[in-house]
Amino acid sequence: MPDKVLLLGSSSKLNPFALKARQLGLTPILAARSKKTSNPKPGDNADADYRWDSAELLDFAKRNDVAGILPAHAEIVSIATTVASELGLPAISEFATQNLTHKLRQRNVLAEANIKIPRFRGVESIPEIEGAAREFGLPVMVKPADAQGCRGVRLVDYTEDLPLAFWRASRCSPSKTVLIEEFIQGREYETYFLLSQGRPIFRCVARWTRADPPYCHAVGRILPRQCELENPGQLYEPGQRAIEAMRVDLGLARVAMVVNADQVWITDVGLVMPDRSEVIGQLFSLAFDLDVVEALVRLAVGAVPGVPTAMRQAAAISWLDARSGVVRALQGVAAARSLPGVHAVHLAVTLGDILGHVVDEFTRDQLGYVVACGESGEAARQIASQAKNAIQIVTRPTLEEIG
Repeated sequence: MPDKVLLLGSSSKLNPFALKARQLGLTPILAARSKKTSNPKPGDNADADYRWDSAELLDFAKRNDVAGILPAHAEIVSIATTVASELGLPAISEFATQNLTHKLRQRNVLAEANIKIPRFRGVESIPEIEGAAREFGLPVMVKPADAQGCRGVRLVDYTEDLPLAFWRASRCSPSKTVLIEEFIQGREYETYFLLSQGRPIFRCVARWTRADPPYCHAVGRILPRQCELENPGQLYEPGQRAIEAMRVDLGLARVAMVVNADQVWITDVGLVMPDRSEVIGQLFSLAFDLDVVEALVRLAVGAVPGVPTAMRQAAAISWLDARSGVVRALQGVAAARSLPGVHAVHLAVTLGDILGHVVDEFTRDQLGYVVACGESGEAARQIASQAKNAIQIVTRPTLEEIG
């Protein structure tokens, strides 16, 4: 295996990848950008603001004679692809990098490939979004047009809520363009494809549950056994078509979809990036004995990772919740950890932390989660839910202790 791998992004997010690279006999080289300096250089060991100059980074990669580049998150995939392609290293296609992180362009690509997706429109004003909502019918999904993740995403049931949803989404959109989509009610799934040189070498299906409206982030995710799925091919086939249309040829791809009346709508296509891989990595490890960190490091340097041939057990995650306010007590954690089938309890809060209302993946992840396993997906879900319910993050809704 080649000697050096360039880890591009936040040092804190990439530490597990640096450790894994060393275990694989590689030399990890961190290129992070400091938020505290006006003109930082590649190699700064600090959290990242991700605004490199491609020529600067290319020179850094050449001087270090790297054999692969692994970007920490979606915002720096484009520059990583540019530099890796220039050096003849493994890289995601330029087409994919241009369209995966831009929801509106992504929908246009999928529509041109005749893939079934909800009706959508890019809008730039409140009258435009109100007109699209009248055409599609409520409820509708409102999202930033050119950003990944759930920041700024809302499910809108009432016309009078559209202006606020538009404002929130436009604040998260660099172009200020907002995407409005028809909302499809049904069973929600994600298909995952681990890709090497454009070929899927591993795939699986996850089922997830959504937060109550108007929010849209996942509050639970299940990796069920194959036999629990009514028609796995109904999910894999459109997922495969979607990643082919987006020309995703490397990494761990994720395709979100809704099934209703035996019809499948694709609702999003993305990549599982290192900074968002911790949770799904735990589920894959528990269910399949698949090391996502190792797989992504190996793919970055052009090696084909080993993949499982069978599922060991079903797995599930349930994210914790809490009321907003100051954290006064953390109760039931030991009891949750002692439950049979509980694999991990991760608390991201400590006493004295100030919590806002959970509205998206970012604020959800600030609380923590429970991971559990079971003989079936439903059994794993019940164990994770029981452990979650045993934990109480007690808050006081006043800030009397601050200043």
